[in-house]
Amino acid sequence: MRTVYIGVILLLALIAFALQPTKGKPIPVDISALRDFPLTLGSFHAVSKNDAELVPGLSVTDGSVGLDRTYVDNNGRRFEMVVIPQTIGQHVPVLCDRYGGYTIVSEAQIAMPQNPQLRFNRLTLHATSGNADSTCNYFWKTANGSFAPKPNHSLGVIAARWSEHQQGLFVNICSEDIGRQGADADLAGVIEDSYIQAARLYPAVFRIPSKD
Repeated sequence: MRTVYIGVILLLALIAFALQPTKGKPIPVDISALRDFPLTLGSFHAVSKNDAELVPGLSVTDGSVGLDRTYVDNNGRRFEMVVIPQTIGQHVPVLCDRYGGYTIVSEAQIAMPQNPQLRFNRLTLHATSGNADSTCNYFWKTANGSFAPKPNHSLGVIAARWSEHQQGLFVNICSEDIGRQGADADLAGVIEDSYIQAARLYPAVFRIPSKD
């Protein structure tokens, strides 16, 4: 009963934050720019382009439309990558996954190998409806770098980003088998490449004019 009560309070808090006025204005976005996300990341190549998920929009709305691709390597290992332009705080995996039927087994914040100042979060998830475990790695590519809230972060950290209408490319890479096969080095390379490509496409997605 107590767990349900806490869940209701948390949900009401999220709704309250979502309804509060924001300080900035939504930046126009061009979803179609995500088509230029490479079909190869590290040793993995795309097996689905899912262009139907690329729906142009005039502004960031609910943060649910973007790129959804499956990548695979020569050993049959695969991961799903989602890239969504959104106002930071509209989707927080450590919260949303719980409501999606997953148990959070562990959460850690990790520095990108080649860019220690940039960080991403890693969630180990267990599906309550089955025995499948998965690993998800996520971050937001922001105008000034990357953002990943620290494990056990306060809701206020995310709410502050949302209330200031800070825009970011949300990148989430999930797999059910990479971690179990001990391919952390390969996965790190994928995450690194995904950040580089997200940084490359950020100005095009958010229509930021060049300084030339």
